[in-house]
Amino acid sequence: MTDMEGVVSDPANRFVALYFWRSNDTHCIEEIPELKRIAGRFRSDGFSLTGISLDTDSAAWTRAIDEHGMDWLQLCDLEGKDGSIAQRYKVKFTPMFFVIDCSVKRICATGIGANRLETVLELLTE
Repeated sequence: MTDMEGVVSDPANRFVALYFWRSNDTHCIEEIPELKRIAGRFRSDGFSLTGISLDTDSAAWTRAIDEHGMDWLQLCDLEGKDGSIAQRYKVKFTPMFFVIDCSVKRICATGIGANRLETVLELLTE
């Protein structure tokens, strides 16, 4: 897994959503079209989406990215829910997101699902 500090420190990013998902979770896969739409909608507001997979199978992870056209940054330590990143954010289930305000490098919102993510971004970018 690549260090996420670069994503949060990128001056082009105002807000970054860390979106935790798994390739074998149907709820995560069903949300991909909405995530694409949301990423496009808020890109000009300085929003960036980063997918963090809790997969343990590299082939399944990369296949899901390719099959579903997930063109945003994807990270995975292949350690699943027991990996350091999942433990750091206390992720127990997927899909789940954390929105980071890059100006202060702090989590400003958490939630479940693409609809909630969109609502949070609407409030943050008013």
